[in-house]
Amino acid sequence: MKKLLFFAFALLALNFTFTSCSDDDDVNAPDSLVGTSWSWAQEEYITTLTFSSSTVTFSYSDDEDDEIVPYTYSKPTVTISDGEQTMIGTVDGNKLTFTVQGIQIVFTKQ
Repeated sequence: MKKLLFFAFALLALNFTFTSCSDDDDVNAPDSLVGTSWSWAQEEYITTLTFSSSTVTFSYSDDEDDEIVPYTYSKPTVTISDGEQTMIGTVDGNKLTFTVQGIQIVFTKQ
């Protein structure tokens, strides 16, 4: 009886070995961000991110100077770093979400 029970558990464990969740590659994100623009509105101010091949331009509606900083993109994760600060975000469809000091900032694709 013990051998039968052991065999049943072994088969059950083997069954879990060959099952998996849905395809992990099903990410709703583009292969590239080049040429895309994303906006975030905060009160009366709007911040726009425009991606080129290796840099992203931050444009501000309150006439501050634009900032151009390097970024990397590995679907669906975008990492923006100016050498002092690093922001890591995730693309999901038409949303680009960053979490900065516990606050979510959600940019919408334009």
